[in-house]
Amino acid sequence: MNKIWYVVVLIVLLCSCSSAVVETVQYDAAKMDVGYFYEYHGSVHPHQFVESDLKIYFYVISDTRIESLYAWTDTSVKGVLIETSVAMDADRCLKQVISERAYLAAQYKISPFIKFDYKREVVYDFSAQTVTKDEYWVNGNKPETILHPIHDKGVHSFQTDKLPVFEFFGDMPIDIFIAGRFLAEDTTSRLPINDKGYITDASFMPHKTEETFSYNSIDYSCKRFRIKNKSLLALFFSKETYFLRESDSGLNYPVCFKGADAEYRLARRTAMKLEEWNAFKQTVKDEFSPEGYIDIVYEE
Repeated sequence: MNKIWYVVVLIVLLCSCSSAVVETVQYDAAKMDVGYFYEYHGSVHPHQFVESDLKIYFYVISDTRIESLYAWTDTSVKGVLIETSVAMDADRCLKQVISERAYLAAQYKISPFIKFDYKREVVYDFSAQTVTKDEYWVNGNKPETILHPIHDKGVHSFQTDKLPVFEFFGDMPIDIFIAGRFLAEDTTSRLPINDKGYITDASFMPHKTEETFSYNSIDYSCKRFRIKNKSLLALFFSKETYFLRESDSGLNYPVCFKGADAEYRLARRTAMKLEEWNAFKQTVKDEFSPEGYIDIVYEE
């Protein structure tokens, strides 16, 4: 047993010392293609990509602001459409303002023991090292909170160097879409991540060679980044996580993300005006729930 433990420790040490490490990502406004729309198709099949009705949409409003729209993919929650807006702090390449709104379809399903946010706004003050949160959330064990969500509001302190650059919650993360563009091209980056509520460090390891990726009749030249959680449990039990980053245009946008529970592939990228994006979001909402949405009472 002792020999096995020594081997485990040795493996961990070797993995942690195997390559040079960059501690931060470097923001570059030129990589934010303002006025462009992205559509990603998703699959939750455990072994291969199987097309489904899962889709995530992104729109680049400015070089520091992104919006997204997607359906909740967790099997315990059905009929929830989520709209997110993120404003970035360019100096730190961190999210500064997060606004999120969930729309609950008339034909919804929420299992007991599930908790999720209906509406939230998170604002970071990096100078004061405080974060203000205003959140309305549902407790699946309390059915009354579906129509009357629990309201939490407060100010908390934080350490800037402990904030995760990337947050993974099963879907194609908006962080990969934004901050993934700014990772070092040929050197491993070690950064704090939030993996479904567990804060740890992860290595983003670029492959030395480029590869070709094809989807929806489009070919991309890509750089693969393997994402490796640094915790001991993740070393042995976590599933493979990676993303492919387009490399010809210099914009470095992701064309594929393979998470623990889902895989997303870029199906369409096109120029779009802001008013067209707003109209598109409304169309998605109408098609997602033709019967309409549940009226939620947001009490102060």
